[in-house]
Amino acid sequence: MPIQDAIDLARFLVETTIGFVRFAVFLPKSVGGAVQIAAITKHEGFRWVQRPDLRGMELG
Repeated sequence: MPIQDAIDLARFLVETTIGFVRFAVFLPKSVGGAVQIAAITKHEGFRWVQRPDLRGMELG
């Protein structure tokens, strides 16, 4: 599978899980928030694909 297809599949699965839990009455709201995606390959190693900008956000 090409790396971009794997990234797209991961994003789809995370967003689908967030949507499912959002409307599930019987499950606690345990997923959500900003999605962060990284790819790890043999040649490039660890690489951020999607990461929220944390500048200007209050922590705590």
